[in-house]
Amino acid sequence: DTVKLTPPYGVFTLDDAAPTAVLLSAGIGVTPMINFARALGGKVALAVHVDKSAKAHALKGEFESLLGKKKLLCKYTDGGKRPSAASVAAETISKAGTEHVFYICGPPAWMSEMQAELLKLGAKKVMCEVFGSQLATSCPFAASPPKAEDNSPGAAIEGMLARTVGPSLARTFTEAMPSGGGAKVAVGACAVAAVAAIAFKALR
Repeated sequence: DTVKLTPPYGVFTLDDAAPTAVLLSAGIGVTPMINFARALGGKVALAVHVDKSAKAHALKGEFESLLGKKKLLCKYTDGGKRPSAASVAAETISKAGTEHVFYICGPPAWMSEMQAELLKLGAKKVMCEVFGSQLATSCPFAASPPKAEDNSPGAAIEGMLARTVGPSLARTFTEAMPSGGGAKVAVGACAVAAVAAIAFKALR
């Protein structure tokens, strides 16, 4: 028999630039969180876990050793109904605040609900684990509170170019545009950038 192996990969990775983090998991979603806790150490502001019971809570003792009991928030159903995402999010924010990166791993529907509730309460950034089936859902890998809509000429140009050459190159073109001159400069830069973008795409 042949066993095929690949290196570990995925989108659910630590944001090295973030000063602090909150870990939220449900059920077996605790698995990546223990490694996050090991890697982050004192940067973990709070670790939240939802499970059937304390007995079913995997790695609970190791979390207590790594973070201390004061940094753990455990919610057990004990045969009853799982606490709502809204209530868990509210308690999490009340204990830890909003200025962290929030990492979530658990059932897809739960992650989507938790992400929405945390963002609603002002969480700085929320990142979800992503399984194959979730690529077709509305739960993004990472999300932040929505920014004010940008109606500037530069934003319009970047949107148009993004559809031609992709977001990264579009941003490069628009950042190189002159900043003054109003609409005429914007339209002129748009024309030049569009021609360059189309030529670049044809050469790739």
